[in-house]
Amino acid sequence: VEVAFTPVLVPAGGGAFHHTKLMHGSRPNTSERARRALALHYAAEDCRVHFGNLPWHPDMWQDIAEGDRMVNQYFPVVYPGSAMVNG
Repeated sequence: VEVAFTPVLVPAGGGAFHHTKLMHGSRPNTSERARRALALHYAAEDCRVHFGNLPWHPDMWQDIAEGDRMVNQYFPVVYPGSAMVNG
């Protein structure tokens, strides 16, 4: 399998959005300043955990069992479906 990498240049103070399964990374920070990052994860309220499909951060799945809703300190419910208004 041949893999091609496409650089996405993000300016200082900028951001990038991508699917969690997209291979991504950054080059080493060669400056004297710390590099900061913020990660946001969104999923449908009915999203269920299947351990065979999880990305690389096992600590994020603590206290969630196979088949459970994806809700814990890393995945809070932002807007529950019960709050939706049918019109």
